[in-house]
Amino acid sequence: MSARLDAGAVDHARWVRVPPAGFPDVAAYARVMAEAHAGPGEAGELAEMLAYGMERYPRVYPGYGLHFHLEGPRGIPLAVYSAEFDLESGEADADEELRALTHADADYAVEPPVVEEFGGGRLGTGIRVLRYFVDPDDGDDGDDGITVGLRYAWRVPEHGADVLVLTAAPDPARVLRAMDDIDAFARALRFAP
Repeated sequence: MSARLDAGAVDHARWVRVPPAGFPDVAAYARVMAEAHAGPGEAGELAEMLAYGMERYPRVYPGYGLHFHLEGPRGIPLAVYSAEFDLESGEADADEELRALTHADADYAVEPPVVEEFGGGRLGTGIRVLRYFVDPDDGDDGDDGITVGLRYAWRVPEHGADVLVLTAAPDPARVLRAMDDIDAFARALRFAP
């Protein structure tokens, strides 16, 4: 595709873009971003969390865009991923594909996912899905706690793509507190040359 998904119009007071794999000095970049968000006197711990996340989280969904949502200088950054998928000829109908991307019909959810139409952004109207589930990978300490997953998806035929935004965390309150900011992030996404 000639145009690429871009999140440049997001509120930079709340968001840190994670540089692409192979970035030469992640620790220095994390330090600069931490100082911009926390100030030089409080940046140490945030810089460490950002650097750790910048090294680890891109491997979860290779090739996806990644931003960290920040609640403040002492909050734990929340990873929010974005991706575009080229439409193939004979692609499933939009509703079916968007429901699959967002896990709208997840049988592993502890209750039926909340599926809502989501619009008002540059990508048009899509869907937003909030679901609660038990993540088997988070049970290392014997505690099978609830994880919340939040996903958005759009079909953007003029760019020949489906778009996905997602986050998940074993702290449902953290995701719910960030939901308005994630909504704004999703609405700010656009295709740019």
